[in-house]
Amino acid sequence: MMQRGTFIAAATAFCLSLVIGTVALAVETLGPPAEFQATEVDWGHITLSWEAPSGATKDTTYDVQSQKTGAKSWDSKLGVPATRMSLRGLMPETTYRMRVRARNAQGKGAWSRKLEVTTKRKP
Repeated sequence: MMQRGTFIAAATAFCLSLVIGTVALAVETLGPPAEFQATEVDWGHITLSWEAPSGATKDTTYDVQSQKTGAKSWDSKLGVPATRMSLRGLMPETTYRMRVRARNAQGKGAWSRKLEVTTKRKP
């Protein structure tokens, strides 16, 4: 026969495990950067800008990738600390595809939409 104190302790432990078992942590994931655009285009560089995504924190940095049309691999700039950067050393009259994503302690966010920009003709 179970004593009353033992039953209460067992019931308390059971209820406690139920409460602990149902606790869920809300972790916001990073969305894709918004308003991704080329703000300046010249024959040798393209300046890009974007807005921080939902879930961004003060330690959020960005990965920016670019690719010449027809290329199979992406060139990457990792850990960009701002929401604006310039890609330099580009070829004139060449189309480039670009994308950006955020990263921080929560992990890596989704890529932005791809942006295609053609550099200007060399003067």
